[in-house]
Amino acid sequence: MCNRYRIEVEFDELWHAVHPHSDMTNRANPTTEVFPDKPGPVIRNNANGERELVNITWGMPSPPTITNGKPDYGVTNIRNLDSPHWRGWTGVRNRCVVPWTAFCEYEDTKPRKTARWFAISDKQPLAFFAGIWTPWKGARGSMKTPRVGEHELFAFLTCEAKHGGQAHPPEGYARHPHRAGRDRAVANGRLEGCQDATAAIPCRADDIAAG
Repeated sequence: MCNRYRIEVEFDELWHAVHPHSDMTNRANPTTEVFPDKPGPVIRNNANGERELVNITWGMPSPPTITNGKPDYGVTNIRNLDSPHWRGWTGVRNRCVVPWTAFCEYEDTKPRKTARWFAISDKQPLAFFAGIWTPWKGARGSMKTPRVGEHELFAFLTCEAKHGGQAHPPEGYARHPHRAGRDRAVANGRLEGCQDATAAIPCRADDIAAG
């Protein structure tokens, strides 16, 4: 499960890749390293059906049985889209794409775990995860410093790992929209080339370079 990723790209490159109608980041430099419950850039359709670039918090609402009334840290990777908890957010209006250039998995080495980075190639080009997002009201963060209020949250989609992919992260594969990074990533309220959320396709073993 990925709980750390980065995007290293100029604003204009990201803008031209996704052709948003509006920028809610005030042309902020998108280069950043993203951790759970921290902001990251996504591209989504707003209430008017226009594509926008916006920074929102990484981690969709956890099932209530997990939080038990405590502040929520969020779920960053979603694999089982058949779960009733996620099903309501897989429709057109909750889809987004998440730009990235590399993501991290930790290898269980001794005496401490080793960070391993994965990218599309050694050049770490701009790529996109298929994701979902939602507005949410409640308490985020820790018991010591909860953030109570209204939040906008996102996560990206993963699927079961396939055989023969030793260069892949051990927990599973990330999904990406068809032709992401080459065409408009979100069009007419849907991921371009996708009829539903499950049409996002997993990365192949040959698509990922490990470092």
